[in-house]
Amino acid sequence: MRENDAEVVHVIEIAGKTRVVIKNGKVEEVGEPLVKSCPLWKDFFGLDEFTREFIAERVQKVMIEKRGLFTERRTFELLPEVDFGVSEMMMDARRDGLIDVAVEVSDGAGTVIVGDPELIEGIAGQMPAVIVASPIPDVIDRLEAGGAVVLDPATAKIDQVAGVERAIELGYKKIGVSVIRAEDAKRLRELEEKSGTEITIFTVHTTGLAQWEVEAMAEHVDVITACASESIREIVGRRALIQIGTKIPLFALTKRGKRIILNRAMHIDKKLLIKGEDLPFRSDTEPYPLSE
Repeated sequence: MRENDAEVVHVIEIAGKTRVVIKNGKVEEVGEPLVKSCPLWKDFFGLDEFTREFIAERVQKVMIEKRGLFTERRTFELLPEVDFGVSEMMMDARRDGLIDVAVEVSDGAGTVIVGDPELIEGIAGQMPAVIVASPIPDVIDRLEAGGAVVLDPATAKIDQVAGVERAIELGYKKIGVSVIRAEDAKRLRELEEKSGTEITIFTVHTTGLAQWEVEAMAEHVDVITACASESIREIVGRRALIQIGTKIPLFALTKRGKRIILNRAMHIDKKLLIKGEDLPFRSDTEPYPLSE
């Protein structure tokens, strides 16, 4: 059912992997931050340490009230881009033909299949990890009007493997997909081999992954963000072909992933330093504490 008066519940993780529950456009619960501090949040907001109060206000005042996230007021306008954000990389990869379509997660809709480059960015730009979503009819209608395919409009189910399977059914051959689970990455690589398609796997939201999950990710993904994970930095970093950044590193593990990162670099209108180096290259300014 897609009822306008049904309770709309979203669960997200943001800012130090803090779990936030949002009901009907209001922050209802804020957990304890797993990470106490992050150099990027300090750079952007002058924030020395995450607090539940700061996170609650950020989600309510900026994300919900200003941008309309998690509500029927949700828009898909383009915001200032992150240099090497996953949505930005997928947007440019779509523009330049490296992928045909992106499988993402949207608040109000769950897993979505998106071919329009600007909508790829409009959905996921500056978006926290959405763990649970509820269907919002107005949001789903706008996504569909923009050419997106919503995996399950009735429930806003989040299932990235099923999203890729639907994309294959629709005839797409080069698919980009964001995942947070090692099991999904493994299944997607098996699906790639079985279907003969090209699936580029981007892993996000890695803080708190167990070492065995990191090992599995290293076997299957193309691009992965390190977030506040020590294991990503060391286990993945040693296998990486390229590293972007040092405070919150981004790694490519395959030539396909390396190509997509370098393609994004072509679209960044600033000077960049690229040099040969043993990886991982660590910074003395990292999130604190790093998880396993």
